[in-house]
Amino acid sequence: MESIKDNMALIITIVATLIIGAIGVVALSTTDTKPIPESERAELLVRDDSHVAGDFTSKITVVEFSDFECPACGYYAEEFNRFKQDYEDRVRIVYRQFPLESIHPLAFKAAEASEAAAAQNKFWEYHDILFANQSIWGVLSEEKAIEAFIGYAEEIGVEDLSKFAAELKEGVYKSKVQKDLDDAKALKLPGTPSILVNGVQIENPSYENLSNEIERLLAE
Repeated sequence: MESIKDNMALIITIVATLIIGAIGVVALSTTDTKPIPESERAELLVRDDSHVAGDFTSKITVVEFSDFECPACGYYAEEFNRFKQDYEDRVRIVYRQFPLESIHPLAFKAAEASEAAAAQNKFWEYHDILFANQSIWGVLSEEKAIEAFIGYAEEIGVEDLSKFAAELKEGVYKSKVQKDLDDAKALKLPGTPSILVNGVQIENPSYENLSNEIERLLAE
């Protein structure tokens, strides 16, 4: 017969598993503990074609690796947008794709859609509309989700909607999304969202924690 202690341990394990699954954070296991050279790490964090907002010359760079279908990312998107509004005149803000297809089957296609919008200078607008409607498109079939993605592009004013739709359906930006995903894995990031300030990950990337760190760095 199992003891009460054993039962409690099992219950705690199950609850913890459910919580982690609910917010969509996935740990990426690795046995490679070799440190990444600083020059290589900098390139993995920010690429020439990364999505950048704010002060491009700032000494402070905030990089977000995120998954458009991840509920935790959706929650932090509101916090991050508030942070972006308040600090974009003082810091460089970078968004990188980190779609976790194993638990979010539409995340990769959503990332592709954001890249198709970016090609028409509408990345940040599309970023916002994807997160705002996450609970809607996230439960659709891929075919229906693609229709929704095209609808969102029209809603934010993407000029060439036919081009957007064709590029999305043809997977034109698949390799770009994959490159971001490969960089996230190379950096051994634990899951989504992962937000790093000058290369250092913020464990709880709430507005308060981010702003406190930025204020500290600005004061130096």
